[in-house]
Amino acid sequence: MLKNTIPFLLLLSSVVWSFDDVSHTGVLNKVYPDSIGRVVLYFDNDHPQCKSGTNPDYYYLAVNTLSGVTQEAFDAMFSTALMAASMRKAITITFDTSTKYCYVREMSINF
Repeated sequence: MLKNTIPFLLLLSSVVWSFDDVSHTGVLNKVYPDSIGRVVLYFDNDHPQCKSGTNPDYYYLAVNTLSGVTQEAFDAMFSTALMAASMRKAITITFDTSTKYCYVREMSINF
């Protein structure tokens, strides 16, 4: 019985944790690499679930365990953000609402 319960609880906890992810779409007004290796994204609009405490909201792109972003994914998303900003194209991100940093987990450019 316990052998069957543990995988179910692990699955349930991963599903519950993923509810902290929210999607947001907008045009980037600024892409700002900071001094500790993160990139801060500023959009032309804010999302009510990003509680960064700044105006405009800061959405952070970083290689860390909180966001689950690898260095390769960071490089690809940073490049995508720069391209979208230079073309004034909207991007859609998925970000984590469990912290005030609104860590970006996924990104796509909208053509």
